[in-house]
Amino acid sequence: MGYRSDVGLALSKEGAGRLQEKLAALDKDSDVFFNVTELLKYARKHVKHEETESELYLWDYLKWYDSFSEVRFFEDLMNELEDEEFLFLRIGEDMNDNEEKGSFWDNPFELSILRTITSI
Repeated sequence: MGYRSDVGLALSKEGAGRLQEKLAALDKDSDVFFNVTELLKYARKHVKHEETESELYLWDYLKWYDSFSEVRFFEDLMNELEDEEFLFLRIGEDMNDNEEKGSFWDNPFELSILRTITSI
């Protein structure tokens, strides 16, 4: 079964462009290309903001393991980008397992983590 996370990635115009460059540079017959494109297709939500040309990807119930080639691809991408070119948020199954990278806080998608207490 494995440990699952919800993941959000907002990319500025520059970040989205760099993602496309990295994809184009991959061998189209490689496992990495297949895994990355499958992950992109698996996104619950993918939105392109017309005005700013930024992009948003949201994934639910995802195995986000560093040992997976598609996760390494995105980790490498984030390491290459300037902090203001992306915002990465991950919420793990454990209550205190949150991860945040980048500083693209003024993204047009208002990507953020929100935890609430509710009742019936």
